[in-house]
Order: sequence, then C-alpha cells, then structure tokens
Amino acid sequence: MNPRRNPFHRHAHISHLLAVRDGVDLGRVSTTVHPAYNERHGASAGFFGFLDAVDDPEVYAALLDAAANEVARHGVSTLTGPYNYWSGDQFGVLLEEHDRPTAVFQTWNPAEVADHLAACGFIPRDELRGYEISVSQRTAARTEVLDRADRISRALGLVSRPMHRRSIDRDAGLIRDMFASSFATSAEVLPYPDDVFDDMFGQLRPLLDLDLVRFVERRGEPVGFSLTVPDLNELFAVWQGRITPMEMARLRGRLSQVSGVVVLLLGVVPGSPMGIAPVLFADTLRAVEQNGYGSVHTTWVHGTNSAMHGLLSRFAGTVPARRWALYDRPLRRDAVA
Repeated sequence: MNPRRNPFHRHAHISHLLAVRDGVDLGRVSTTVHPAYNERHGASAGFFGFLDAVDDPEVYAALLDAAANEVARHGVSTLTGPYNYWSGDQFGVLLEEHDRPTAVFQTWNPAEVADHLAACGFIPRDELRGYEISVSQRTAARTEVLDRADRISRALGLVSRPMHRRSIDRDAGLIRDMFASSFATSAEVLPYPDDVFDDMFGQLRPLLDLDLVRFVERRGEPVGFSLTVPDLNELFAVWQGRITPMEMARLRGRLSQVSGVVVLLLGVVPGSPMGIAPVLFADTLRAVEQNGYGSVHTTWVHGTNSAMHGLLSRFAGTVPARRWALYDRPLRRDAVA
C-alpha cells in the first residue's frame, strides 16, 4: 500500500478510505481508477478493493458510497470489484467454503460480504472458479493425463524444462512477455507493466521452487509457461498472520514444511498448436510429484474458460472447490455531490 514501494501507484489513481465511528475504526476500502484497463476494454470503471468491515450494513454502505464518490471524481460510470488493486493481483468475493482456509493468493472474506454488496446495489458480473486436486485425485488420473501429454509432446516435437537459476532474469522476462500475449484477448487481465512485474517477481523470487516454474518449447521457441508456488498460507496460518522480520528472514528455510502448491499462471502463446496447455499442466504435476508436494490449488479460472475447466475437471471433478464473483454498481450522475 506504500506508493514509495509499490510501482503500480504510478500507473493508477489509488485511494484508501476508513469508516470511523466515535474514534473507532470499523472498516476499510481502497479505490483504483486504472486508465490502461479502461482504455483496453472500452470501459468506464473504477475498482474497489481491500474491503473489510464489521458486520454492520451502515458501515458497508458508508464505505462503498465513499468509494463510489472517490472514483466518480475521475469521470467513470461504474464501481466494480473487489480488486486489490487491479486485475493483475487478487480479486473477487468468495461465495462459499468460508470455513476452510484458502491458499496463498486466493482471496477470503466473511460469508456476509456478498449480502452487504447486494444490499448496497451491487450486481454479480462474472463468476470465477478455483480447483483443488488432492493426492488421491492426482494419482487416479495420473496415467491417463500424463500418457496423453507425452503423446502430444512427441507429435508436436515439444520440449519441457524448468526455470534455470543461471538464467532466472531471462526466464522471468519470458513469463512476462508470454503472459501478455496469451491473455491479449482476456476480458479482465492486462499485461504487467515492466516495473510492476519486476517488483512482483522480485518478491516471489526467494520463495520459488524453480522446478515448479515450467516452460514448453517447440523448435527452440517458447510456446507456453506455468508458474506454480508453494502454498505459503500453510506457514502464515501457523504464525496466525503475525509475521515478524525474523520469521520472514527464516521463511525460505521453512519452505520444506509446505505440502501444497498453487498454480498462479498458465499461458500459451497465441497461434500455437492445440495441446500445449495439457502438456504444461502434466509437466507441472510431474514436478509437484517428484518434489514431494501434496494438494494442487489453482487461483481463479474465469467461468468462460471452458478449455481450462475441462482440463482441471479430469482431476478434480466438475465441481470446483471454490467460487468467487465480481460485482458492478452503476454510479449516479450526482455521485460526487
């Protein structure tokens, strides 16, 4: 949240708002107006995010009305979210499974948030789904999925490899560029600005298991990638969210205690032959297995991404482990007043 440390503040108009009653802080919300998002998608939207408050309709109404007024100052016509701060980071309202811990980079919120949003005039816009593949599910589907991926690899002449420590900066650049091209038509995602990507990857870098970062190449050219990380929430839960500088310094050494992993990104270069995504996912699962990890979580899969839902359902079944939603509220013309 510190604009001196987070370069995204240079790309958007961001504010932070608190709800206070009788000197007591009762809630918070952020707002973002991201010109690049509106330009790319022909939208006129401002985002709200980092929403958290006591279970009080008046507090939620005050926060969201203030957020609407803040983004309306920039001439937008819709308040949408939640995005922390934008679509390149965490977003969505968790709709179910509130009694189970989420994996790292998955959002969590109390169950009442969706009701408060509805009461404040917000309408669900998009559904996002997350999957969880247990060890037993992975074992049951392993042979079929891996054999199919091997056949595709042989037929297309694909070569798989992990991220190399000696070329980590070059490989990070490949991820940034392939992400931008593979999500070029996405209704939500934008390319990461170079400084934002470098900052994000710099924070992840000491925590990566490089075997879990995979590339698929064809004729010497990269055609796809997947970025998977250990589920750090397992450690954060043990520390009950109170992380001292000493614990952060020891985090790298504690990664061996983490059993689960989270697939953050998976992308295929447009124009590549069909079958790259299954090969990438199978390659990732091999690395997960060889390095002794357990459950595999995904972040958000858009409801319209039928190909990825089909791939994941071979392991996890047709019912996702979690669902999130994004919400819209049109702004009144007199919102600023």
